[in-house]
Amino acid sequence: MILRDALVGALALTVVATALWTCCVQAENHQRARDLARLQRDWEMLEAANAQAQARADAHVPGVSNRDLDVTRDEVSRRLRQRPGKAKVQP
Repeated sequence: MILRDALVGALALTVVATALWTCCVQAENHQRARDLARLQRDWEMLEAANAQAQARADAHVPGVSNRDLDVTRDEVSRRLRQRPGKAKVQP
């Protein structure tokens, strides 16, 4: 009977220890998930910036300023309305 009580007690202690260990691991996993999400967002922003820089480099014409690549659609529309004759193609 004493051996049986000792085995039951050891099993109960093992279950409690496993439950506590699981709680600790789960809390650590949540922190790791937050860190991973932050790294993933940073990585996506870096990829977007690199893609934008690559597109800008690919669109560059030697001898022409890159400043025109920075204008927005509204800025282009405003410029075209100010100079309608310059927007037409010359034969």
